[in-house]
Amino acid sequence: MTHHRTPGRHPLTCALLAGLMAAATAPAFAQEAASGNNPIDLDRVSVTGSRIARTGFVTPSPVTAITAEEIRSTGANNIGDLMARLPALSPTYTLGNSTRFIGTAGVGLLDLRGMGTSRTLVLVNGRRHVGATSGSTAVDVNTIPVEWIERVEVITGGASAVYGADAVAGVVNFIMKKSFDGAEVRGQTGMANEGGFSRSFISASAGTDFAGGRGNAAIALEYSKQDRFTRTDRAIGNEFLVSVRNPNFDRSKLAIESNPETVLAGPGGNHSISFGGTFTLGAFTPGVPSTYRNRYQFNPDDTFRPQRYDGTVVSNSSCVDCDFANLNSVADLQPGFDRKSVNTVVNFDLTDNHRLYFEGKYTETVSDFLAQPSFDQSLRIRRDNPYITPQLRTMMDAAGQTQLTLSRFNVDAGQRGEHVERNTKRIVLGVEGNLTDNWTYDAYGNWGQSEVKRWNLNNRINERWQAGLDTAIDPAAGQIVCRTTLNPLATNANNGNRVYSQFAREGCVPFSVFGNGAVTQAARDWMNVKSYNFSRLEQAVFSASLANSSLFSLPAGDVGVAGGVEYRREKSIEQTDPLAAQGLTFLNAIPNRAGKYDVREAFVETTVPLLADIPGIYNLTMDAAGRWSDYSSIGKTTTWKVGLDWTIILSLRARGTLSQAVRAPSIGELYNPQSENFAAINDPCNYLPTNPNRPGTAADLVLRQANCSTLGVPVGWVDTYSANRPGVSGGNPNLKPERARSFTYGLVWQPDFIQGFGMSIDYWWISLEDAIGAVTAETNATRCVDSPAASTTRSATSSSAPVPAA
Repeated sequence: MTHHRTPGRHPLTCALLAGLMAAATAPAFAQEAASGNNPIDLDRVSVTGSRIARTGFVTPSPVTAITAEEIRSTGANNIGDLMARLPALSPTYTLGNSTRFIGTAGVGLLDLRGMGTSRTLVLVNGRRHVGATSGSTAVDVNTIPVEWIERVEVITGGASAVYGADAVAGVVNFIMKKSFDGAEVRGQTGMANEGGFSRSFISASAGTDFAGGRGNAAIALEYSKQDRFTRTDRAIGNEFLVSVRNPNFDRSKLAIESNPETVLAGPGGNHSISFGGTFTLGAFTPGVPSTYRNRYQFNPDDTFRPQRYDGTVVSNSSCVDCDFANLNSVADLQPGFDRKSVNTVVNFDLTDNHRLYFEGKYTETVSDFLAQPSFDQSLRIRRDNPYITPQLRTMMDAAGQTQLTLSRFNVDAGQRGEHVERNTKRIVLGVEGNLTDNWTYDAYGNWGQSEVKRWNLNNRINERWQAGLDTAIDPAAGQIVCRTTLNPLATNANNGNRVYSQFAREGCVPFSVFGNGAVTQAARDWMNVKSYNFSRLEQAVFSASLANSSLFSLPAGDVGVAGGVEYRREKSIEQTDPLAAQGLTFLNAIPNRAGKYDVREAFVETTVPLLADIPGIYNLTMDAAGRWSDYSSIGKTTTWKVGLDWTIILSLRARGTLSQAVRAPSIGELYNPQSENFAAINDPCNYLPTNPNRPGTAADLVLRQANCSTLGVPVGWVDTYSANRPGVSGGNPNLKPERARSFTYGLVWQPDFIQGFGMSIDYWWISLEDAIGAVTAETNATRCVDSPAASTTRSATSSSAPVPAA
């Protein structure tokens, strides 16, 4: 379940950043003027973080800019991977790591300050863009055409009052070409030095003026492609490392929670599971070497051998220099990715002071990747299974075991993977212009839609898998058959001894699970399906604003003001595969889900010159902004910012901003129904030496030991069982908005004697209140036994005082 946590004000992090860049501190660049002889220039200077046109490149918030020339010089095929190189952005979702979660293959989501993709607002030409994944507003920047980007501006902090919700960590604004006259074709291709991986890109742009120069229409076509790349294509991809903890490390010396007490060691990996199957006969306790001889592993045939433990057993599941499952050998490093896009812009000057503009976009991406296979951590095999050899059955009898418990990565049961097709549509229609010499306006409608079609390959039907491995000898024919073939009322040892369903019995194909390669093609065809999932997101925005950069004059300069109103509607639906939704497959059971909300907003902004042309102050300007929002989902919110920009001398500036930002809960966080998930829990009452959450590591050892004992767990109890626990999670319609208080200040130095050189150094601090997130199962279990009394548990929605247990 998604919970609402109210931990009070927690500073997430603070850092000191210094950068050397060619003119990178300049927050805005003038656009090329449109063709024609208009007496009033409608192509005003746009400044990310402000709606007020500026005559200089000055804002109190840190802004980093990347120009079109810099983008082109990198040879980047998609903008997402390039943006991830910026120090302010975490590489949370790039092409290379987008396959970590279900349905995210091929997306590029931006994550400023590592605060989460939902707290970074992505704009195109200063306007919102439809989200990419079900229930979220996070934008897939891989759908943005590389060739038409004029520049990218990144502003950190102080932007929610200007642009609205989600700008908690900041804003990334992609400023695109407004017009194009002529034709251009560009292409590039590249291949890895060692071969096996290539990327290609081609674009074509064409545009022309019309109506005597009053209008311009242009179109751009792009195609890019990259190969699917497996880890085994490189020697380093077959290496597997694990974290080893230093037992002498004093964690109390850490200022914040972290993992510096661990080091990477290898070769190592998961010893609790293998491709052929791992099992235990008798006692086995990680950290107690005398029990290691009771652990066995199947060879590629149906023979078995003692599992090798020559090195260090790190935990219930990890070891170094031992027999382990190397998942790198069956997973992709990069997905296959194809992108096609069509982008159009049309501008037409209705009069010398009023312009109509249109932006259209259609992008289609296709992603393919292979993932780790299905797995079982405690597969129960009955003693009379005919695939159990006489030798193994004798050893089971000696150990007093009536069934074999097998842990297995089912590589031979069919390679899982995803084929994902996405298409994104976006239309902007607006009018802008000058009402007077000083008053300008902009009014537009913005509609976007993102559709995702996903096929999950070799999605195992669990009960058929369980029925097929539960085999017996047909006494009449003397052949191995499914137990359900002989007895329709046979019970499933891997599903609470329930009777197998008719769906599981129909056409049952028997197979062995002893050794990698034991599962037959006939069995794979019978038990696996290609699951289908469809989702659609829609966004509609209507906005109108006025601005005046010279409302009136003060001794230090002109006062600027801007304001406006905005309406936005977000809608999301997801239709999941019927078999998967019922929990019948290996894929998580996720039901159909849908939700929507709308918001009405008003905003105002001003810039006021306070002092100028006095010793030590070349110019001192204050910026202020406020926004009032009314959500159909969460009610009313308010955001604001105040900033100062102090030009000491022309080459040296100091700046600072204090702001309050808001993030409204997403559709998924509010309305997603309960869905299946699996949690790996380190039992806080387990005294296993390799348990990182064992009582001996608790802050108050005596309290935890006492509480565990009260719950019936004696001191010294050891449990070697290691498996993911099933659970459910979902949205919470009672969530409140997140609120963030941010503070930034810094210096900008652009000396005249070094052409093209700029240096900035900035400090930032963000305090996030009412952060929305899921509380893990292990956290809840640990809070329970670390509470003042074992008869109490902590509230799942708050870190406040414990509440009585039911």
